[in-house]
Amino acid sequence: MIKVGGFLVVVHLAGGVALAAPPLPVVVQIQSVTHDARTPLSAGKHVTVRLVGTPGGVARFHLAGVAVGMGMREIPSSGQQSATYIGTYVIRPGDAAAVAAITATLKMGEQELTKAGDRPVIIDARPPKVTNRLPEPDARLANLRPNIVVRFYDGESSIDPTRVRLVINGQDVTNRTAVTKAFAAYTPGGPFRPGPVRVQAVVPDRAGNATRVDWTFVVTPPRGLIDSVTVSPAAGLKPGDYLTVVMAGAPGGRASLTTTGSPRSIVMLESAEALGRYVGLHPITPSDQGRLIIVSTQLRRGNRSSTASAVAAVPVLGRSPRPTVVSTSGLVVTGEQAIEQLTVRGSAGPAFHLEGLVSARVESPTGSSVSPLVAASTSARQDGGWRLSFGPFVPLSRAALILTVVAIDPLGQRSLPVTVALGGVPVAPREAVVAVTDAAQTATQDVAPATGETRQATQETSPTDQQVSAPPPAPVPSAGPAPCPSGRVDETTGQCVVTEPGPQDSAAGGGSGGESYTGNSPPADPPSHLDPEPPEDPNPDPPKGSKPKP
Repeated sequence: MIKVGGFLVVVHLAGGVALAAPPLPVVVQIQSVTHDARTPLSAGKHVTVRLVGTPGGVARFHLAGVAVGMGMREIPSSGQQSATYIGTYVIRPGDAAAVAAITATLKMGEQELTKAGDRPVIIDARPPKVTNRLPEPDARLANLRPNIVVRFYDGESSIDPTRVRLVINGQDVTNRTAVTKAFAAYTPGGPFRPGPVRVQAVVPDRAGNATRVDWTFVVTPPRGLIDSVTVSPAAGLKPGDYLTVVMAGAPGGRASLTTTGSPRSIVMLESAEALGRYVGLHPITPSDQGRLIIVSTQLRRGNRSSTASAVAAVPVLGRSPRPTVVSTSGLVVTGEQAIEQLTVRGSAGPAFHLEGLVSARVESPTGSSVSPLVAASTSARQDGGWRLSFGPFVPLSRAALILTVVAIDPLGQRSLPVTVALGGVPVAPREAVVAVTDAAQTATQDVAPATGETRQATQETSPTDQQVSAPPPAPVPSAGPAPCPSGRVDETTGQCVVTEPGPQDSAAGGGSGGESYTGNSPPADPPSHLDPEPPEDPNPDPPKGSKPKP
């Protein structure tokens, strides 16, 4: 018995002739797959991947949603049973993945093994999107004190509210602006002079990308009885609170207000200390949750009458409607070399944003583990329809793939997740719900949480703990057979046996709204929104929740 070139060779002597047995086959092994990314990666930055495994193989690594099949070079190590393979990828403009799992493949002869990295990365080489500006560019308003609102969205590293900037007519008003991850809302301290008003906004994300917008609207001299209409606060309301509407106009009139979707007219009272200043309170109800509130005011004096309106970007705290997953592009077969594209279609509300995550659940003798693979985001069409595309990515061998979809309304509020097993097999309870934001948050060690952050103008308010249950999702059509997630099949019926929810699951929800599969999915925390600074005015608005003083 001798050792030749790392192989054990057994020599048998028969009739004086040495017969050598064939060398024992080498079993391909991967000890670890790691990378050096610690923060979201923007264009020009790079990620280096290291694989430790059997020497003498061909190694490649894959960035889910970005690129597959990048080569790795072997660094030989004398006298060691393992070798290190290294590969580097430089982020290109346009690369984007909120969750990009790093996997690596090691091949020797006919043997090939794929292993996932220790954690995913966030790749964001695209700037945030500005989705809406109020007042609109080039608008002409007979309103001397309009609210100014910018709405934005970033589906990868997320908006960094602490770095958003707003400049009005050359003056930085950021400290008097309510900023969230979905919008910035400014309430003017006093009336503008008639003429053009220039607005400049800088909206950065956590990867260092930034979008700059610059637009102008025109304030025209009022020709009627109303000079201005302003609403406050611009954030942080919930059912039971009041939206304050302040109108300036001709004194001694009769004023009223109405809001979108509410036919009831609310009387506005004239202030005794400031004639011509009218105040009205709109009570927030559950029907106001998650929408823009358009306020219309009317002032009558004698035979004359004037109307004016204002828009309140008020994120009324509550759950957004859940998305409905309509179909997938087909059966996903794990263990393939690569999946170029997986398409998922569904419906939500108009102008909603959708975030989806594909995860892999791997069963082992010690239990099951769920790892995020690839994330994608998109915006719904005007009819509410949407399409998410994932890929390219390399699925892990012997893994069940799970899809999680979350809807985000125009004000940044997130719905409860909808989770389905790709292939139509129900997901076992307490095993597969991986919220999109949770996966993105753990992708890097130095990234702040992806939800719930709001910067207020001058004061701080505790986040709400309010939660509103949502109705169960519509049935999902089967996309074909898939591996049984629990690993247990009834020998009589041939059906997959799924574990029933435990007692604590039943106590938590009991099968009521907000569940997306057998067992309960943990709801994502609602975002926290804070009130903006009150307008700079010698006659301040009534505090939220109080009645105006005539």
